[in-house]
Amino acid sequence: MSQVDDTKRLSDLIDSVADGRSVDWDAAGAPPDDERMRRLLEVLRIIDGVAGVHRTELAVSEVQERERAARGASEATTIEAGEAVTDVSNLRWGHFEVLRKLGEGTFGEVYHARDTWLDHSVALKLLKPIVDRKRFLHEARTLARIRHDNVVRIHGADEHNSRLGFWMDLVEGPTLAEVVAREGVRSPAEAAVIGQALCSAMAAVHATDIVHRDIKAQNVIRHSQTGHIILMDFDAGEAMDADRADRRPTGTPLYLAPELFDGRVATRETDIYALGVLLFHVVTRSYPVQGETMRDLREAHRRGARHHLGDMRPDLPHDFVRVVERMIDSDPTKRFHSATEARKALEEVVAPSHAASLESAPRPVATSWHRISISTFLVACGIAVFLTLIGFVTTSAMAVTFGRGEFGVGSPLAGFQRDGWFV
Repeated sequence: MSQVDDTKRLSDLIDSVADGRSVDWDAAGAPPDDERMRRLLEVLRIIDGVAGVHRTELAVSEVQERERAARGASEATTIEAGEAVTDVSNLRWGHFEVLRKLGEGTFGEVYHARDTWLDHSVALKLLKPIVDRKRFLHEARTLARIRHDNVVRIHGADEHNSRLGFWMDLVEGPTLAEVVAREGVRSPAEAAVIGQALCSAMAAVHATDIVHRDIKAQNVIRHSQTGHIILMDFDAGEAMDADRADRRPTGTPLYLAPELFDGRVATRETDIYALGVLLFHVVTRSYPVQGETMRDLREAHRRGARHHLGDMRPDLPHDFVRVVERMIDSDPTKRFHSATEARKALEEVVAPSHAASLESAPRPVATSWHRISISTFLVACGIAVFLTLIGFVTTSAMAVTFGRGEFGVGSPLAGFQRDGWFV
C-alpha cells in the first residue's frame, strides 16, 4: 500500500475516533510487514479507549443534569406580581428558569435566565408593579425597533402570573461605571473609541425617532470577551415628538442637560450632552456639574458653575477636550446636532487604524479545557506527538482534519499552542 493510501486510511480512522464512531480495529489491522503502521494503529486504539471513557462520563453527567433540571422544574416556584425576589433558586417565569440577579433599576429587575425551550441564556427583565402595561409595551417596542451591534437586542415579551417582562441578549461584562471604579480613569484614546461606539448606537436610536434620555456609564456594558460596547436600558426612552404635559426632567440628574431642568423637551442634543458627561466621567471619575440634590444641580446650571475638562485633566489632548466640551456646552445650539457629527469629530481625535483596533479587536480571553473537546484534543495530541516521534508526519498528513479543523493554522490546537490563552 502506498504512503498516500496509508494517509487516507489514517485520516478516516482519526475522523471516526474524533467523532465517536465505532471502529472495527481487527479489520483495521496493519499489513504484517508494516511495523510503523502497526505501532501507529496501537496508539490510535489506546486513544480511542481513553476518549470512549470520557464520552461515557460525559453522557452520564448529561443524564444527571437532565434529571436535576426535571426535578428543579417540578419543585420550582413562579415569580408573581409584587414579589420581592431575593433567593432566585428554583424560580421560574413562564418557560424561563431564573439563575441569578444581575441588577435592579427604578422600573424593573434584570436576571440571568435560561430559556428552557431553546436551551440558551438570556437577560430577563421583569417589570415592577409600578410599571403599567402601556409603559411596558413602550420600552419593549422601542427596543424592538432598533437593530444595531452597539444596542442590546430584544427577543420577546410576555406576561406570567401578572408579572410583565421581556428577554434580551445576555451581555456578560462590567458596566463602564464598574470599569472606571475598578480600573481607574481611561485613556483619551479609549474614551474616544467608546464615544464612537455610543455615537453609532445613538444614531441608530435617533433614526427611529427616539431619544434615549438616560445615557450614563451604568447603562453601558463592555463585553467581557470582545470589549464590544453595548448601550442598555431604554426605560426612559421617548418619541421625539412626544407631547408630555409633565415636563419634570427624566433621567439621571448628573447627566441631565441644563435645559431639561427648565422643563424643555428631550432632544438629540440632550442625549449628546449625556454622552459628553459620560466621556468626562471615564477620564476624570467626576462630573462637570455637581450637586447633592436636583435643586443643587438646577442652581449650579443656572449659575454656570461647572468644571472644565481641561482644568481637571490638563494632560489630555486638546482635540479630545474640545470635542467633549462641545458636547456638554450649556447652549444646546452650540453642541453637535447629530450623533454622526459627534462620531466624526471623535474619529479625528485618534488615528482611524488605532480606533478600529481598540473597538473591534477581541480581547485575549482566558480559555479553560471545557472549551476544547477533550476527545478531539486527546486524538490530535497523541497522534501528532507519535507521528513526530516516528517521523511519519508529512505535508499531506498535517492536512488531516481533526474533528473541528486542521492541525495547522486556524485549528483549536494550533491556537492553543500559538496564543497561550493568556488573560
